[in-house]
Amino acid sequence: MHKNHGKDMDLVLLDLSMPGMGGYKCLAELRRLDPRVNVIVVSGFGADVQDVLHAGAKNYIGKPYQIHKLAAKIR
Repeated sequence: MHKNHGKDMDLVLLDLSMPGMGGYKCLAELRRLDPRVNVIVVSGFGADVQDVLHAGAKNYIGKPYQIHKLAAKIR
């Protein structure tokens, strides 16, 4: 992600188990670029929801998820 594009995002769906940077580090970088960014964390490994919210995510949804549940989280 280029730092100049951070202001263009309305919502980020972020998987915590991404290779390389990792989900928590990516979340921190997104929040550094734009503290108002809306991030919904997605994980299939049962992340601690309180840790995710404390790290700056707006919401959390576990995988597998149903599309109507994701839509509710987005709303």
